[in-house]
Amino acid sequence: MLNMNKTVISKLIISKSDRVKLVTYDAGKSDVWASFVKVHVDDKFKDFVKCKSCSTLLKWKPKDGTSGLKAHTRACLAQHSNTAITRLSGFIKCATTTRESRQLTPTDQAAVTECMARCCARNIRLFNVVEGEGFKKVAQQLINLGAKYGHIQVTDILPSGRTLSRHVDIVSKERDALKSTLNDIDRFGVTTDMWTHEDASTPYITVTIIILPR
Repeated sequence: MLNMNKTVISKLIISKSDRVKLVTYDAGKSDVWASFVKVHVDDKFKDFVKCKSCSTLLKWKPKDGTSGLKAHTRACLAQHSNTAITRLSGFIKCATTTRESRQLTPTDQAAVTECMARCCARNIRLFNVVEGEGFKKVAQQLINLGAKYGHIQVTDILPSGRTLSRHVDIVSKERDALKSTLNDIDRFGVTTDMWTHEDASTPYITVTIIILPR
């Protein structure tokens, strides 16, 4: 098997398969390698490393550097300083109630702003999408995963449109929640607007609900 994903490798490690070897990276110049071992399957490195502290598997290649590994190590140490440890299927899951809050540098903040502006332009989305509670929850979940797993490709995280379509029941629940909210409001106005994007020739309909003062 040439390409092995994280799930397959995890199962091999949990089952203590003879095919798996956890190898110390002696050639690593960074001190961070004291906290990790490389995962070999059938005597070949499979682009995954395993944290010695929490047993988390992180996807890693030499070209990635060690910044992602260092981020995971910091998060892991913080969790162990105030954590409850529970073993699950051969792995250790660390849970903590407090995390250190860090400020972005102006350069990084500008990079995020530019990236979001390009996203809205390319995908034809409103700029205020970043203010939505749903978007904020997705962004926070991605940040949490980055802290937990270190450097990871977004394609390994985001589901496909087809996968999302299987969760259409969530749409119904959100719709019912909106109905319940509107039922508790005495006065509100609803307006609609239809328009077509000139370049993409894609039709849109916008529904706006305005809560009126009593």
